[in-house]
Amino acid sequence: MLSQTRIWDRGSRAHDIVKHRSLDEKQTRNRIYWDTIRTTYSREKHGEVEWPLIVVHSAVVFNQGFAKAILKSLYFNQTKDFQRRVVIGGIESQLDANEASAMVGVCLDGLSNPATQKSFRLLSLPYPTSASTVLPEVVDHKRNIRPILVLFDGSLAKGKGHHGNPVRIEMVHRMQIEHGAVCSPHFTKKGECAVCVEGEEKECKGLINHEDLPGRVWTLAAKAVFCMEPPGDTPTRSHFYVAVAMGCIPIVFDGGVPGYSMSEPTYWAWRRPGNLEESDGSYRKILDAVALDYSQFTIAVDLSDSSGSQVKDSPILDEDQEDLRRNRSHSRNYDPRVRVEGTSLNVPLFEYLKNVQSHGRSRFEDLQKGLGGAAAAMIYAPERSFVVPREDDAFSRFIKLVTLLSESS
Repeated sequence: MLSQTRIWDRGSRAHDIVKHRSLDEKQTRNRIYWDTIRTTYSREKHGEVEWPLIVVHSAVVFNQGFAKAILKSLYFNQTKDFQRRVVIGGIESQLDANEASAMVGVCLDGLSNPATQKSFRLLSLPYPTSASTVLPEVVDHKRNIRPILVLFDGSLAKGKGHHGNPVRIEMVHRMQIEHGAVCSPHFTKKGECAVCVEGEEKECKGLINHEDLPGRVWTLAAKAVFCMEPPGDTPTRSHFYVAVAMGCIPIVFDGGVPGYSMSEPTYWAWRRPGNLEESDGSYRKILDAVALDYSQFTIAVDLSDSSGSQVKDSPILDEDQEDLRRNRSHSRNYDPRVRVEGTSLNVPLFEYLKNVQSHGRSRFEDLQKGLGGAAAAMIYAPERSFVVPREDDAFSRFIKLVTLLSESS
């Protein structure tokens, strides 16, 4: 049970490992880390050794060498019985294709069925931001006028490609050339680009061009209808959680990340898994308590089968965007499309967004409503205690999950 779990601190913390330069020393410290946890919490019951649920937190994504080494030490040096009792929570649970193939059976989707779990479980948690509460006057699109139709806030260089991030580069190009997006001054590698709401161009451009805009990342998200959340170095990104907190409907992407599986969905925090027809009652209880149906508050773009040839440079790009033009020549021609529910139609993304915002009122209102319901689950409320626990924030949802996982096994 969860109540039997104690705080562990034996001087073998993960960050100590990186101080040791020798590969043998690193491997030894990794082994000590897991050996100490295993032996500290092992107990014998009816002649068999068992453990409570062991919850470990990682402050980094698992594309970094020392983080991968810690996971590999657990996978290759510890028993499967012990591994199945370990949950590792962090800002992203995705492993790159090489690591996933080397550690077969690791549960990458933290919300998958415990009955089918073969190794340890990785769990995506909301990225901590400075947002501590959901403000109805901000999230409500009727009370907060949004002159920006589509916003991208981020870097074009962030990614594994030598010439920048191909998904982001192509996305920004389409926003500029095909949809008249305005970008922040000298936007080449990092900044913001926005497609304006028709009739709201003046205010939209004023926001983007205001270099000293207070609380810029938050203000722009609060003034945008849709926020583009393409992959970067890894499939997820922190701005997604800013968008949700500010009531900006996220556009999320599955696949299309070099080095990662093209067929796996992106494991955002609390994202409800698919293919649940045959799930058992105890698993349904877990999902009902913590999982979120992302189709209710996001629009998902599948890039798993994206392909295309090199695209010619555009004469509209100015000198300040020479890097964007040069880098784009090395990107694939991504043509993001959205599958319209209940039909066989695949509609170009930006066309779909414009139609939903202006004509598809039912779908648009459903997305706004879903976003309002999901926002609290992505925020860590600062005012909490064991005497007066919170019931509606990200940490409370996490406690519910690990409690149910402990009870189910």
